[in-house]
Amino acid sequence: MDVDCVCKGNAQKLRRNFNNIAFKDGESVNDFYMCITSLVNNLRLLDNTIDEIEVVQKMLQVVPERFDQVAISIETLLDVGTMNVEGSTGRLRTVEQRHEAQEDEEDEPTLMMAQVASITSSAHDEVATENG
Repeated sequence: MDVDCVCKGNAQKLRRNFNNIAFKDGESVNDFYMCITSLVNNLRLLDNTIDEIEVVQKMLQVVPERFDQVAISIETLLDVGTMNVEGSTGRLRTVEQRHEAQEDEEDEPTLMMAQVASITSSAHDEVATENG
């Protein structure tokens, strides 16, 4: 088998993977960035040209629902044609970190209530043991 045919076949497979790439459930922006850049780098190694603009547009097209508004804002307010993958990833990461911080703040009252319940239960058990 010809080496050129193998390279073309691998490039076609990688291009298909690029076209079908999507965020997995629970996947972080950073993990997705690593996945898509790995695909792009492998394509480039096989002399399959892929523009930075195409990668940025792909990332913005496949973001999870929680990033839809950010992707729309980036596409409408910024010049995607001059943006690089790191820039778009950085913007998405900033929003992801903000969501995580908000989720942590929302979880704090729940954790606090769980701790109070645990302390109350422990105190109740101690009183019952002392009286028992």
